[in-house]
Amino acid sequence: MKLRRVRNIIENPNVALVFDRYSEDWNRIGYVMVTGQGTLMAEGEERLMAEIALREKYLQYQEMLPVGCPVIKIEPKRVVSWGNLELDEGPRHDQTNTSR
Repeated sequence: MKLRRVRNIIENPNVALVFDRYSEDWNRIGYVMVTGQGTLMAEGEERLMAEIALREKYLQYQEMLPVGCPVIKIEPKRVVSWGNLELDEGPRHDQTNTSR
């Protein structure tokens, strides 16, 4: 049986991805919403690189992520943001390069 999110993409490729920032201080909340078309990545180098990146970023995935698992690619059509999206002072927990 396919995952529900996989069945959803097959039935309707319109997707939304939301990154939210919550704080008890409501002057610091905000979000970024990306809407676009979602597709399941076909086997190939790009898909393999995405799977490797997931395994490197999330240590749990090194053991629990099945080889050949579905990877969803989003082709952005619109990006909307709201609120306070300034970076916090101090060290970041994730130093991943997100320039792609």
